[in-house]
Amino acid sequence: MLSDWGSQYAPSGQPEGGPGRTTSDGRRSGITPPWRESRATRAGSSAEPGRGVTREASWQAVLDADSSAYTVHEHAAAHSVAERKALPFPWSQAVKTLAFTTAQFPLLLVALRADDRVDFTRLVAAAGTSRSQLRTAEPDLLTAEGLAPGGIPPISHRPGVPCLIDTAVVESGHPSVYCGAGSAARTLQIPPAVLARLPRAHVTLLRR
Repeated sequence: MLSDWGSQYAPSGQPEGGPGRTTSDGRRSGITPPWRESRATRAGSSAEPGRGVTREASWQAVLDADSSAYTVHEHAAAHSVAERKALPFPWSQAVKTLAFTTAQFPLLLVALRADDRVDFTRLVAAAGTSRSQLRTAEPDLLTAEGLAPGGIPPISHRPGVPCLIDTAVVESGHPSVYCGAGSAARTLQIPPAVLARLPRAHVTLLRR
């Protein structure tokens, strides 16, 4: 049940866990421009030298604390569905993350396969809220979290932010899924089993 998490949300809080290691499985090498093989950036480090700590490092710290293997791919910004489908990642393994707010949760993440649609009756039941209290997260809130629509990872470092994951994401049988990684120019490649075991992740049937 998600009822105990909402009060823990603190926008100025620190990431859960400490710095850890970041690993890459090295796949997708040799991709030709405009897409280039990304590097998995170490939590707490900048994606570009000299530019300070990135906000993405916060959610990456959760993965590093779990000693999870993952890859953050960097590529040309992909905003539309057509642009995302043109990326060199299997669309059948693409996962989208939707962001909502409720009276209890200032931020609630919901992860589904890219082509699936949310069943809101199931969603509000899983979140312990009502349809009238469920709202799409405002762009300002996402910006404050260092996130962009279309690039939201199914992971948060905030103690009070749960992530509901549809069963199809975890039961797909794919070794990896491809998710948002903070911006339209990044994609997170990660085993679905890792997502399911992270703090505050809850796997349940959410799709229509």
